[in-house]
Amino acid sequence: MVITKRRRRGSWLLFGIRALGVTGLFAFLLGALGARRTPGHSLRGTLTDFATNPQAIPTALFNTTDRFYTVCLWLIVLGAVCAILAGLALFIGGLGRLAGRRNVAGTNAVLQTALAVVLLVGVNAWSFHHYKRFDWTGRKLTWDWPYPRLAASERFEPQFTLPDAVVADLKQLRGETKVVVYQRHKTPGQFADKPDAYDYAAERKIVEKVRDLVGLFREFGPQFSVQVLDVEDEGFTRAMKDIERNNPQLAKAIDAAPVNSIFFQSTRAVPGPDGKPVNRESIQRLSFSDFYQLDKSASKAADGGRGNLVLLPQGIGSFARRVLAIEEKKPKIALGTIHEYLTSQGQEELTLAGLRKSLEQNGFEVVDIVLKKGWNEGEPVAGAVTLNETQYERLEEELADYDAVLQINKQELKFMSGLVEKLKSNMTLDELNRELKPILRGQRLDETARKRNIANLEPQLEMLREYMSLQEKERNETLKQLEAIPGQERLAEQRRQTDTAAKFRKLLADCDMVILPRMTVRNAVTGEVIPAWLHRLDDGQTLALRDFMAAGKPVFGLFGPVNEPTSERRRPGPRGPDGIEVLFNQLGVVFGGQTILFNSELKAFSQRRVSLLATGAEVEVPPALFERPKGRADVEADDPTGQKPNAIARSLKVVAAAAGSADKLEKLKLRHPRPVYFVPVRGPGDSAAEFLFADADSWNEADPFPNRDKTPRYEPTKPDSPLYGTRDAETRGPFPIGVAVETTVPAAWRDDPQPQAAAAALLAGSATGAAVAIAAQSLIPADDYARGPIPRLRVAAVGHGGLFTGPELSPAKEQFLLTACNWLLARDERLARDDHPAWHYPRVSLSGRRLGLWRDGAVIALPAAVAFLGSLVLLVRKYR
Repeated sequence: MVITKRRRRGSWLLFGIRALGVTGLFAFLLGALGARRTPGHSLRGTLTDFATNPQAIPTALFNTTDRFYTVCLWLIVLGAVCAILAGLALFIGGLGRLAGRRNVAGTNAVLQTALAVVLLVGVNAWSFHHYKRFDWTGRKLTWDWPYPRLAASERFEPQFTLPDAVVADLKQLRGETKVVVYQRHKTPGQFADKPDAYDYAAERKIVEKVRDLVGLFREFGPQFSVQVLDVEDEGFTRAMKDIERNNPQLAKAIDAAPVNSIFFQSTRAVPGPDGKPVNRESIQRLSFSDFYQLDKSASKAADGGRGNLVLLPQGIGSFARRVLAIEEKKPKIALGTIHEYLTSQGQEELTLAGLRKSLEQNGFEVVDIVLKKGWNEGEPVAGAVTLNETQYERLEEELADYDAVLQINKQELKFMSGLVEKLKSNMTLDELNRELKPILRGQRLDETARKRNIANLEPQLEMLREYMSLQEKERNETLKQLEAIPGQERLAEQRRQTDTAAKFRKLLADCDMVILPRMTVRNAVTGEVIPAWLHRLDDGQTLALRDFMAAGKPVFGLFGPVNEPTSERRRPGPRGPDGIEVLFNQLGVVFGGQTILFNSELKAFSQRRVSLLATGAEVEVPPALFERPKGRADVEADDPTGQKPNAIARSLKVVAAAAGSADKLEKLKLRHPRPVYFVPVRGPGDSAAEFLFADADSWNEADPFPNRDKTPRYEPTKPDSPLYGTRDAETRGPFPIGVAVETTVPAAWRDDPQPQAAAAALLAGSATGAAVAIAAQSLIPADDYARGPIPRLRVAAVGHGGLFTGPELSPAKEQFLLTACNWLLARDERLARDDHPAWHYPRVSLSGRRLGLWRDGAVIALPAAVAFLGSLVLLVRKYR
């Protein structure tokens, strides 16, 4: 009886200890879950503080600022204590039972099991940090009957091994890097409006590739984390809210991303203003196409036309560089226009807002510089002002006009109010006539005239008050806009600087690249043009740009045709190329003096001649070509024989192939472009310079504007004309309209520009290419380039000033802009490329006979074999 009671007491004690342990574990779990979901607190950081600094425990447990978090910490601490005590009690009791003689064999078995578990865990833990990887990927699988084999001729290129240079850089990384894969289901750079099955398959595969690559990055530290956000997932909204709460900067960048993107965010501790460390966050964005480029044309043609996903790797280096250079400065691009309406914040039809939006979304910084001023004072003069400065001056003038008009209206209101008060007063007619004698001018008021004047003046007085109220409101709005312009003290200082060239140099000093859009011929059918002479820069501005280029900084010229209607030709003003075109001429870029017209415009020209209502707005011109057409040798054209393809054209061809159109840039239609040629004044370069061409269905026209006496049509230049055989001769297309060249900066640019001006005069003429090259080389001797280190310079020119106008850019124009800017800034690693081996699903190609055999074997022979073996088994069981 006593033994039974003791056993019951022992059972109840054992039950209590186990219940205490289970309760402690449950309390610990509840506390950890609650603390983990408490915003503004880090459970890991708190537990780390407890382990390293036990004195922090009482402070945290008796904190009254956040009671919920404090309760969670109490549950964690008490639960852990209870679980540990219960575990110790069970361990001590277990040792007592194991000490018995009967349990020696059991104890031995338990110890052997424990030793095996320790060895298993220890070996796995040691191998986690001491392992050897063998990357056997990269060979092409081919069919060698009857087994698939690796092709011996294929080069072994491992897909899961990082280059040594990338490994060395990754080992130097400090801080945490977060990788966010954002699937918006909109492919970048595509010219097709809607994605198809290949686009979606590419998305899924690229996400998988990102995960694999980040997994390789984790070998060099646990500072990489990956999060995938898909707008079609149910948890997308919740995930975005968490990011907005914990990381608003990253959430803003994700929300602004126009296409499928990969974001890299780095958090690094840096010394703050007071010496204490603060976290600095930097964000970089990489589009899916910058990592893997879909080749839709190859995908559709793969496997004998059956189709297979084909991706063009852009190199692990492009991915790793975004991680390594996550804190790099954004390239700053200046837009040089002549009027506020032509800037990135101008009028809707003329604005460059789409250009600014595309550049800023892709990691560039954009600043507007207005190169003309004094538009309200007659003919504009040269200037160099920022858009803020231009807006400040305009708003100041508007404010002064409002003040002047309001002052006049106040005086008129005062006069009219006093007159009405006198007419309504108790003054007699004689007194009133004496008082208003200067106004009446010999006439006399009677009672009828008095009443009539009161009836007429009161409505006018009310209208004047309403008009003045509206003027006051508009004045206050203008004043608010004026006060909202940032940096007014700096703007006031800039306005005091009158040296245009020095001011222009100062504005350009902080820029990495300049874009000069010169919109001229907008519609030749209606004669709608911006005169080319308005875009001319003075000598000071030209010298400032020359010094900018002499430092190796690129310029992108968008120069429209210089042809003008007859009405514009009568206006006084300089004609011919200005100093900026001369600078391009010295580098071998020559602008034609005609406008390129297309045969599809002939009907619109004829309609305009007989009807002023015809505008030609419905004309569709052929898309531009980015590969030199065959069958015509352009006069003085760059000979591409033996040269590498132009980098911009090659990149655009890769992007166009992603949309399944490798021949033309769809929707990149340039109406009324200008021929742009390249003359190799210093010999042919390594790469072809001319990269953009007008369609062959075109001709160059010196007078592209229809009138009552003439309709523009193709009329070839006669052999007896002095223009015959020159660039100025009227011929059939195609014509080059885009040139991109990399060369050395003429050393004489830093000294006297006169020799180069003479060479440019020859280049601008109609001399042959050989004569121009000889003349230029004689005026710019080769040894002139050997005087000290001379930087290399990249420039590009397109014969169309309105290429990037409008509030939005089409995908083709946006991709063209980004490709050109990246090449000009020598960011070649960001250009679409196809020099890496293409990735595709590893499918074994079978002939029709072999494929039929495999299908028949799977569908017929395999079930027949199972039926045959089954029948044999039944026969054996029956007759054994």
